[in-house]
Amino acid sequence: MAGKRKVAFQTTLTFIRCRAAYQHALDDRGWLPKIAPGGQKLWEQQFVCYRCGALRIDQRLRSTRKLTSRWYELPDGYPGTMTQDEALTILMADNQERAYDEWMQGRAVA
Repeated sequence: MAGKRKVAFQTTLTFIRCRAAYQHALDDRGWLPKIAPGGQKLWEQQFVCYRCGALRIDQRLRSTRKLTSRWYELPDGYPGTMTQDEALTILMADNQERAYDEWMQGRAVA
């Protein structure tokens, strides 16, 4: 069981690295033409993080290239409620696994 927990924590640590200082390492998946429900013509650009698997989707007006919306589809287990400061605290801890466990316990109490 300890081995499975270690592998799971390494995956979580990858998510925390993206959440903290490193940001996502995005790879451009290309552009797709879209039509919005109101009939506006859009370009949709998708990026995938090759570190954690998160997907970022940007939509832009075709006529002006103005960004109209952006959202992320995060992988299961991604700590989306963790602040950047909390992520940095865990990464800088002597014992990252214990620091993460303490963060999780604090979230359960809150």
